[in-house]
Amino acid sequence: ELLVHLDHDGRLHALRVVQSSGYPLLDEDALLTLRRIGSLPRARAWLPERGYATTLPVIYKLTEG
Repeated sequence: ELLVHLDHDGRLHALRVVQSSGYPLLDEDALLTLRRIGSLPRARAWLPERGYATTLPVIYKLTEG
């Protein structure tokens, strides 16, 4: 589970793990994925002027492959 802050313009920042998966590699990958996304430009339409903070569950499904 990650804590995510969105600025009023949709940029993601202050990302951090609030509940670890128990596997540092998966935790880091979840953070890296959000860093790569970087922003949600369409969120500007509904974000309050001060931005928004929420927790985001990240679920990995490990399969043989």
